[in-house]
Amino acid sequence: MNICLFASSSKHIDQKYFDTAAELGNLIGQSGHTLIHGGGKEGLMGKVADHVQLNKGKVIGVIPEKLNQKGIVRENDEETIVTKTMAERKAIMFEMADLFIALPGGFGTLEELLEIITLNQLAYLKKKVIIFNTHGYYDLLIQFFEQIVNFKFSDSSSHELFTIANSLDELSIV
Repeated sequence: MNICLFASSSKHIDQKYFDTAAELGNLIGQSGHTLIHGGGKEGLMGKVADHVQLNKGKVIGVIPEKLNQKGIVRENDEETIVTKTMAERKAIMFEMADLFIALPGGFGTLEELLEIITLNQLAYLKKKVIIFNTHGYYDLLIQFFEQIVNFKFSDSSSHELFTIANSLDELSIV
């Protein structure tokens, strides 16, 4: 299975998020899955990729040429796909992946997560999306998603567009 990861590229976040990222990478690698990620070497993105490889899993990075620079790009992925734009990067990631997992992240992570949910909603894709709510990171976003439904900006079928996992045991990717 090809698992696409959306995750922080920041290296300035609390260690507990890195610990969870390492555990997720171990699980993906031990399960024999392939990780598809944004190609960066830092943050949660890099930590998951490192641990996938430590556990004999395959890692594919997809990075736009503007970010394909020493110090930014993860140079030891089994495959690196360089794209012209961020939009092309996402299109390739969306096509290659069978499943999407969103770890904690910033605006880029949120943008990718919301786009894949929207593509599922509009039936451009029909792929599983897991919001990994480790340490309650996504609690407020999940509450906001409930508000969207409660205020009738979307109907209750929106709950079927993604699942929420609060722990590794709830991910069901094995």
